[in-house]
Parts: sequence; structure tokens; C-alpha cells
Amino acid sequence: MHLTKAKCFGWALMIAGIPLFGTRVSPNFGAATEIMLATFKEGRVEETKKVFWGDLPFSQKLKLLALWKVNLLICGGIGQFCRSRLEAMGIKVISEEVGEAEEVLQKWAKMVSNPNSKYKTEKGKHFTYKDYHS
Repeated sequence: MHLTKAKCFGWALMIAGIPLFGTRVSPNFGAATEIMLATFKEGRVEETKKVFWGDLPFSQKLKLLALWKVNLLICGGIGQFCRSRLEAMGIKVISEEVGEAEEVLQKWAKMVSNPNSKYKTEKGKHFTYKDYHS
């Protein structure tokens, strides 16, 4: 998979990362040993790839996310320090998400491409298109 942020037919290709626990969104970013990377285009998931990153330290995970040009991280839980560092790198962090990673990806692909969309995580946190694009 070619992971770059680019324009294609007027649509930005967005790159999302979801830390995994098996096939589900990991309940904790720091504990995940695998991450799913996905490109979104025109409201759909274009490509996905799973990458094993084991027990790398947080600083190495940050470097990899930057290398892969991830601009959206969708996770279950994340500490404030980690969230702050990711956001300082320009990565939008969506937390309190649960469920099968593939299903979550489909929901967010539609969410980030539709200016009229509203979304609620399984835990009740609300997001709109403007939250992602602010």
C-alpha cells in the first residue's frame, strides 16, 4: 500500500490508524501490538494494511505514524500525554471507540468525507465533520 496524503480526483486521501486487539479496536493505544492502517477516499475505505509493531516504545510508534503520514488515529483509550503528542504532530485523535476495526473504519470513512455527517461512538461521544476538519 502506498501510504501518502494526496489529492485524487479532488478528494483528499486520508490515512487512518487503528490500534488493534485481535480484530477489534484496542481498548488502549499504548498496549496495542498491531495497528491497522487505512486510506479513505470518497467516503469509503480504499485500502487497509495491518502492521505488527510489538512492544515498541511510544516514541518509536510516533515516528512510525509520522513516516506512514497518518492523520487520523481511532482508538479505545489513550492517555493525555500520548494524545497531546499526537495532536502536536497534526494527527487527529478519536478515542472512546469500540468494536470490530473493519466496521469502525467503514463508519469513519463516511464520517470524515460528508460535511453534514454526525457520529456517536459506542460509548456516547459525539463528533461531527467539523470536529475532524478543524
